Amino acid sequence: MYAIEFTEDAKKDLQLLQRKAPQAVDKLAQLLSELRVHPRTGTGQAERLRHYQNETWSRRINREHRLVYEIHDNEVLVLVISAYGHY
Repeated sequence: MYAIEFTEDAKKDLQLLQRKAPQAVDKLAQLLSELRVHPRTGTGQAERLRHYQNETWSRRINREHRLVYEIHDNEVLVLVISAYGHY
């Protein structure tokens, strides 16, 4: 199973998401639990993003917000970069 860590910006995004889009928090929790097992497939239209140095993926939380994260297989880690807005 992958460990999940958050950047400082992602932590701020989570607080903002809880305040401005509380209905999206349940979906985000579901996506985070899926990331622990299989970060490259699952719900939320998982899509690999190009033009990033590390392996970076995006999943849809809702129409407005995306979950953007990096996968570090050598550390068995998923680093959440963003959880508010669209890239």
